[in-house]
Amino acid sequence: MADRDTELKSLSEGRTKAPTADPAEIKRRNQEALAKRKAKLAQMKADEATRPLPEGWRRVESRSRPGEFVYENVHTEERQAWFPTEAAKEEATAQLVAQSADKDKKEALKQKNLAALAKRKAKLESQKAAEASLELPDGWKRTESRSRPGQTVYENIYTGERQAWFPDAAAADPSMSADEARKKALMEKNKKALEARKAKLAAAKADEATKPLPAGWK
Repeated sequence: MADRDTELKSLSEGRTKAPTADPAEIKRRNQEALAKRKAKLAQMKADEATRPLPEGWRRVESRSRPGEFVYENVHTEERQAWFPTEAAKEEATAQLVAQSADKDKKEALKQKNLAALAKRKAKLESQKAAEASLELPDGWKRTESRSRPGQTVYENIYTGERQAWFPDAAAADPSMSADEARKKALMEKNKKALEARKAKLAAAKADEATKPLPAGWK
């Protein structure tokens, strides 16, 4: 084993080292190879420009590379950069069909989201219109939004705090004691209950006014 290691070391030392690469020479070779490739490609394009196209194909300008030409299938409008070698097929490729299906799905989802947004906006507008006629709980007032001119928000008259949603309870007066605040909240709750009862009774009376009376009543 030692003899083999010695032999390999001797051979390694006897080899001449490869000459150091010259960066300028490497750059020159790469530029030369690139120029040769471009010339070959230009010649190929020039040859293709004079060759008759297979049936069903036409030359059109590239959308992504203006000034360059690509080949379009007249049946499916599918495009490719390389010269076609056979007549165009009237059926779209699986890839084009998949892209079209994906586009349709995205459009359907977009329309669904737009419809949902329109429905949500309509519901919100209806709610706002209904709230505009409701009596506010004590300690609140309607005022115009600073960030959304033309829209109404609700302001606590004691603290100046604002909110976009309709208040469901009276605003707490900082000058009132906790006991007074509870009493006021209870009074507000009873007031709402009474108003709801009156509205229900009025609706029942209006319904009765349109119902025909039994025989013998007037």
